[in-house]
Amino acid sequence: MISKIEITEFRNRLKLNTKYGNPKIKGTPFVVFTAYNESEKKFYGTHNDSNFQITKNAFLHPTPYIIVGEIKSNKKTKLKLNTTLNLLVLAIIGLNIFLFLLL
Repeated sequence: MISKIEITEFRNRLKLNTKYGNPKIKGTPFVVFTAYNESEKKFYGTHNDSNFQITKNAFLHPTPYIIVGEIKSNKKTKLKLNTTLNLLVLAIIGLNIFLFLLL
């Protein structure tokens, strides 16, 4: 995807809207361990100057996907993002087993 916003603006938005942590936890039953430090930020994950891994910051409804992306700059005024969507299939199976054992 090519965007008209600058790369520094994208990085700032990512930093302001992302609670830092391992995004793989949010799609598993281990999400209960992150409840004590929930925040108002929309996303949960990791990021640096060239890569990011984020998922939705949700506690009650675990998200079984992670958006993995690479940040590049074509010019000073254009931003290029290469993204993929990773499904946490094992997390979904684990959550189902966990819920089955509770019931």
